[in-house]
Amino acid sequence: GNVSALGLDYSEDRYYHRGHTWLKPGDDGTVTIGLDELAKHLIGTPDSVKMPEIGDAIELNQAAWRMKKNGKEIRVRAPIEGTIVGIGSPLEGWYVKIRPRLDLKEPATLRHLLRGPEVRGWLGRELERLQLQLRAPNTPPALADGGVLLPDLMNAVPDADWETVLADTFLEP
Repeated sequence: GNVSALGLDYSEDRYYHRGHTWLKPGDDGTVTIGLDELAKHLIGTPDSVKMPEIGDAIELNQAAWRMKKNGKEIRVRAPIEGTIVGIGSPLEGWYVKIRPRLDLKEPATLRHLLRGPEVRGWLGRELERLQLQLRAPNTPPALADGGVLLPDLMNAVPDADWETVLADTFLEP
């Protein structure tokens, strides 16, 4: 089954990058990439999105696309290297399709990504970090009753230290 924590669903047919993107291999040899559930809950709907162009070469961990929310710029890191062959949007639930530079059948190609049981431990640590970071003075806890992460946390908890939260979530140096 899927990994679920605090109402976040992590599907078993995908690989996850520590910068909170997912990667789903397609039958045609391309991979589709989107924001994972935690990132979607943090940002809600971005105010603007700056996408790459078809044909752009993307390196691993380079910014695959950029978003703005409440005046903050968010650089979303590519979970794999290759060439952009498709552009999605927040509404479509995915952002880019990439033709990987390396063979997906080689175990090393996706080894840096998380899958299955690894996802649970990583997600648990990320949620603990978030709870600590969002526990700003005089703000409600970030978790709603019943242990579900609130959607659109950037708007729900505006006084949190979003610079730090976003830097840690999206692996800013």
